[in-house]
Amino acid sequence: MAVLVVGHAERAALRAAQRPADPLTAEQATAQAVGAVVDIAAAADLQRPTGAYAMRSCTSAVDPPYRAVVNMTFAVPQGNPPRYLAGVAEAMTGLGWTRAATPAPHFGHKLVRDGLTATFFRNTERTDLATMTVDGECRVVEAEQRREWVDVTARLRAAR
Repeated sequence: MAVLVVGHAERAALRAAQRPADPLTAEQATAQAVGAVVDIAAAADLQRPTGAYAMRSCTSAVDPPYRAVVNMTFAVPQGNPPRYLAGVAEAMTGLGWTRAATPAPHFGHKLVRDGLTATFFRNTERTDLATMTVDGECRVVEAEQRREWVDVTARLRAAR
C-alpha cells in the first residue's frame, strides 16, 4: 500500500511541476528575461553587447513547462578581467540581484532575482568577451513554443 501512495505522490509532484500554480505566458516570460538583460546592459554599461532569446523546456527537449533563456556576449576590456566582471556583478546588485547559493562555472558569477538566474564568465574561447545566460522561471505551460533564437542585439545596444 505504501508503494502506491509513494507512486501516487511522485506522479502528483511531477504533474505539479509541469503545471505551475501561477503560469506565465510566453510573452510575459520573454519580457521578464529580456527586460532583465537590457537593464543589466545599461546599468553595467556593457560594451558591444549581442544577444538572443528562445523558449526552452525545463524537463526535456520539448515538454512543458518552458522558460525563456537569453544568451548574451559583451566585450571585456584588457587589463583586469576579473575586476571588470566583479564590477558587472556589483552593478547587478544595484538592480536587486543577489549572489546565488551555488557557484558559477569558469570562475564566473551567478546571481538571482525574482525567479531569474544570471550566470556569466569570461568566454573560454575568446578571452576578449564574456558570456552571460539569463534563465527565466519554469512557468510557461502553453503547448507550442518558439524554438528558434530571436536576436535582441539592437535592444541591448539602445539601452546603453
